[in-house]
Amino acid sequence: MVASSQHATEAPAPRRGLPPAVFDQESAEPTPPRVTHSHAIPSLPIEPIGEPGAASVKGRYGDPGLSSRISLLEMQFRRLMTCPPAKLEDADRAPAGPGVFVLTDSDLTSYYYVEACQTLRIAIGNLLRGGSSRRGVDSIKPQLGQYLGIPETRVAKYLAEHCVVRWLQLDEGASNFAHFVIAVLRPALNE
Repeated sequence: MVASSQHATEAPAPRRGLPPAVFDQESAEPTPPRVTHSHAIPSLPIEPIGEPGAASVKGRYGDPGLSSRISLLEMQFRRLMTCPPAKLEDADRAPAGPGVFVLTDSDLTSYYYVEACQTLRIAIGNLLRGGSSRRGVDSIKPQLGQYLGIPETRVAKYLAEHCVVRWLQLDEGASNFAHFVIAVLRPALNE
């Protein structure tokens, strides 16, 4: 029994060639606490993984279709924003097909209105003529006059002299794309 008590008080043998001081619990130097930075990324809650082999409600990175739809919308948005701006009086150059247009000032810094339409040429032309670009929808002229702080009678002149449109012809998905553009650009009259 004496041998076993002596064995317990002896220092353990060095581990893998390291000196015993490395493993000494009563070190002269206190170990500093783990440092965290104030700009560290907060940890996200961990969701249980579930049963292995069981059908997952969510895919590993979400719905793969979602990623492809977002990529398509982003690509279309870039195409729309790089389209050459055209004066409203040049609406006859617009395609006769469906699509989305954005009404901006000529400096391309203020976004006024975004719309999906069945015929770009007609919808853009109606903006300048004062009618609504869509059936059953009021003209944007009163809203634009109020937003700019000018009388409604001067809005047509402002549109002709200081506004441009950019459009993207889309055979399908124009309505969804218009919603995306509105969400990104936040045009004043689409509120």
